[in-house]
Amino acid sequence: MKLLVFTRSTPWHFSGGMEYASWYLCSAFADAGHDVTVVTTQLPLGRRCSFQPDEKISMIFLPSFRAGQYSLLWMINVLRHWLRVRHLDYDAIFSVSAAATPLSLLPISMRPPILYQVHGTAWGELLSKLRSGKASSWIKALRNLGWLVRDLLTWRHYEQFVTVGETVHQRMTSWPTRCFVGSQPETLVVNGIDPSHFHAGPRVQGKVLVLSRILREKGVFLALQIFQEALKAAPELSLTIAGEGRDLEELRSIVKTLGLTEKVEFLGDVSHDIVPDVMRRSSVLLFPTVREEGLPTNILEALSCGLPVVTTNLVKEDFGELARVEKYALDDVEAMVRACVTLAQHADVFPSMLHSRYTMEVSVSNYLTLLQSMRRTNDLHTRGLASKSA
Repeated sequence: MKLLVFTRSTPWHFSGGMEYASWYLCSAFADAGHDVTVVTTQLPLGRRCSFQPDEKISMIFLPSFRAGQYSLLWMINVLRHWLRVRHLDYDAIFSVSAAATPLSLLPISMRPPILYQVHGTAWGELLSKLRSGKASSWIKALRNLGWLVRDLLTWRHYEQFVTVGETVHQRMTSWPTRCFVGSQPETLVVNGIDPSHFHAGPRVQGKVLVLSRILREKGVFLALQIFQEALKAAPELSLTIAGEGRDLEELRSIVKTLGLTEKVEFLGDVSHDIVPDVMRRSSVLLFPTVREEGLPTNILEALSCGLPVVTTNLVKEDFGELARVEKYALDDVEAMVRACVTLAQHADVFPSMLHSRYTMEVSVSNYLTLLQSMRRTNDLHTRGLASKSA
């Protein structure tokens, strides 16, 4: 198959779970012999990334007002680019989230079918911000109202939706999002990782790990509060913070103000190649997210490495009975402190706790089945139109 993938960001833009999951999926398509072209925004100036490109994948960079983000300029350039390359006979368009939105409004006679990979819904984001109780989050919720309008106008024009986790699947199949989707098919295909890369090993006692983008909504400030309280019960603990993001400098400043610089280590942007080693040198992954999550990749990676997880009940995914994922209410800081202390002080050796449905092999197989089905349906539609015109 000849696939055209649109995504606003890649691992060269941000070290985020969505970026890595989408890129590895594209690499797996290319490894299976498919022709893959990825279209994304321009790269951010000055960002250094050790992540290696895949020579089997063609990449095209289109201008946007800001690297890695949607904008009117991006949407215009997506449409312009498609009008330049539509003669190349692509079999399907793969839209990572809303990256290919303008193409959905074109008639099917002017484009191949589009598969929309859904990482979250505007309605879910809106509810999450409103429940936070913070005025700043309520103001940001206004943007989600705009996204609701966008979804209402465009979602019925996609040929196939794929949700990446149980939480997103439930949102897509319930009111009001189901009204936006209409009768268009939706399939749950969870993100997958490579268990041969993220394999289990001995854990190190007393090491708490925070690994995510350094954003307030990912719970990084709450994680620091939990760690500070945990030190009162277990002063031998240490905290490693891995990742980058807009709130990194503020977090560093708070650590310094609290006098915790000797207890907290900042790794910065960590190459995905060494993430398994970072996890195996830890006792517990602390991920107290303050917003509703779809399917956090960091939790999947931790489970594959045999690393237990402490998170909030805003992570709805059921990772299987073998998974050591302890979920707590967002305001139950005391319970999360106790869980962190217990898991960090008793660093038992856990085997991989990753269910087989979260492997890249299963995920790729499910995607290719969907894409092949979309191509066959489109071929039948095209031949039907040709016979009518004859």
